[in-house]
Amino acid sequence: MIVSDAVLPVLGATNGSLRKIYGLVQHLDAGQPGQEENLRELGRRVDDLWDHLTALRDEMRRDFGVSARVEALDRKPVEAI
Repeated sequence: MIVSDAVLPVLGATNGSLRKIYGLVQHLDAGQPGQEENLRELGRRVDDLWDHLTALRDEMRRDFGVSARVEALDRKPVEAI
């Protein structure tokens, strides 16, 4: 993927968040000890992922010159991405 210098760090943070979630899912899948804590951590990481995805979307929209912020899907009106 080709991205601008402004988007690259936000993309990197999002990718890092996804890697950590994948690692936790692998631990859960392997049945390793600490399942309860892994599930709690997974929930925290998924919540953080939404923040990273929102920041990535917003930075990409700025980079493309689309200045209006997209509202969350549970709010009205929702503008097209």
